[in-house]
Amino acid sequence: MQGFRDVKTTHETLLNIIFEDFVNLVEPKYLKIKLYVNVRGGIKTIVAREQGSYLEKG
Repeated sequence: MQGFRDVKTTHETLLNIIFEDFVNLVEPKYLKIKLYVNVRGGIKTIVAREQGSYLEKG
């Protein structure tokens, strides 16, 4: 995750990059990722994305 430290992008775009990479590697039936971002100035941001259903039967 430290590789994204100096990348200038929006929080939503960063979450989508991480999410899509993870989905392509693992191919989960359900995935929920929360990104907790601490920006200088003390403003904390949380963005989340979810896909699939954990109730699905495989």
